Amino acid sequence: MPINRRIYMMDFKDITRNTIIDLNGFSKTKVDKEYKFFFDETGNVRIFKLTDKGFNNNENTNFILGGIVSEREISKQQIDTLFSAFKMSKNLPEIKFKSFKGGSKNFVDLLKNKNFQALLDWILKNNIWIHWASMDNFYYSTTDILDSLNLTGHINQSELFVYKSLIYRSLKMNTNRAIAIFLRNGYPDVNNNKRFIKSILKCIKDFRSSPLSNSFYPNLFEKNNIFDNLIQIFNQSSINNLPFLTKNEEKKLIDEYNLIYQQRMVLFDKSSLYFDHELNVEREISKKTNIYDLQNIKFQFLESTISKAKQNNEFVSEEKHKSIQISDCVVGSLGMFFEFLNINVSTHIIDTSNWNTGQKETYKKWITVLKLSKSENKAFTNYINDEFFVNKIESLIN
Repeated sequence: MPINRRIYMMDFKDITRNTIIDLNGFSKTKVDKEYKFFFDETGNVRIFKLTDKGFNNNENTNFILGGIVSEREISKQQIDTLFSAFKMSKNLPEIKFKSFKGGSKNFVDLLKNKNFQALLDWILKNNIWIHWASMDNFYYSTTDILDSLNLTGHINQSELFVYKSLIYRSLKMNTNRAIAIFLRNGYPDVNNNKRFIKSILKCIKDFRSSPLSNSFYPNLFEKNNIFDNLIQIFNQSSINNLPFLTKNEEKKLIDEYNLIYQQRMVLFDKSSLYFDHELNVEREISKKTNIYDLQNIKFQFLESTISKAKQNNEFVSEEKHKSIQISDCVVGSLGMFFEFLNINVSTHIIDTSNWNTGQKETYKKWITVLKLSKSENKAFTNYINDEFFVNKIESLIN
C-alpha cells in the first residue's frame, strides 16, 4: 500500500495548488502570505507494517510534521529569552523534546511541565503560531478497503470520509481481531477477497451492536442510517477485484511520508520553509523537484544542532537552527496531545476533575495557542485521521 497511491495525498502533477485550496476551503489570500515556517517531525517509523505479533509501532501514535510559524523573522533576542526560561541543562548541544519533557510520560503530565508552560507563554507573547500535518497510520492503512469497492464512485467525498471512519472504528474496537484478519488474508495483498470482505463486514456489524458505537453515534436514527448504507455498499459490491488491495507487499502498510512534506511545500509556495534533516525524505524529494516544480519554492533542510551545522557548512543563523529545535518541542507536545485524544476520542468532554489548577491553566493556554493558529490560517492544520478524531480537535479549537 504505497502512500503515493492515495488520492488524499494528492499527486501534484494532476491536482493543482488551487484545487487543494478550493477543496479544503482555505483562504488563498492567507495561504499566499509570506510566512516563515519551521518544521520537525515525530512518529516517523519509516515503515508501518504488520508483524506476526501485531503492528510494529503503537497504533495510537500519529505521524506529525509541524512546528512554529511567523510572519516576521524571529529575532535572536526572542529565542534567547525562551531558552533562558527552559529548566534544563545549558550545556546541551541542542534542545530536543526528550530533554524538554523531562519526566512527563503523557499529555496530562506535560501540563505540569515548566518547559511546556514557558513555551506556551513565549508563543502567546510573541504572536507566533504553530502548524501541523497529522496522519493516523492505522486509519490510513484501512482506507483502501472502501476505495476498492466498486460503488465508491457514486459516493461523494464527505460520505467517503464518514464510511472510512466507520470501517476504521469497527476494526479499532478490537485491534487484535483486526490484525488477525489482516494476517490471515495477506493484507494489503489480499489473497481471498470473499473471506476478507466477509470478515470486515462482521466487524462492522459487531461494532454496530456494541455499546461503544453509541458513544460515537449518540443519535440512533443517524447511526442506523450510516450503518445500513455502509452494509448495503458491501453487500452490493463486486468483490472479484479489489484494485487497491492487490499487487502490494504483504504486511507493509506505509513506506514513506515524503508526500506530506511536498504538500506543505506546494501549498505554501510563497513562504520560506526550514526543515530538520530527514535523509529519506530529502532523497525522494530530490527525485521530484522538476516534476512538482519545487525548484522555485524557498525550502531548506538544515541540521538543527548549531555545532554540526557549522561543521557541515550549512549554518544559516542561530535563530533559524534553534527555531527548528523549538519545532521539535512543539511536535512532541502535539504528539502527546493527539495520543491523549486518540485514547479518549469517544468521550465528548475532556475530564479535568483530577487536574490541579496549574494543569487547567496550562491546558487553557494550549487550547488558546491552537485556536489562534487555526484562526490565523486554516491551512496551518492538515489531517489524515478519521472523522471522530478530527471532530474532537475541531470542537476544542473552533
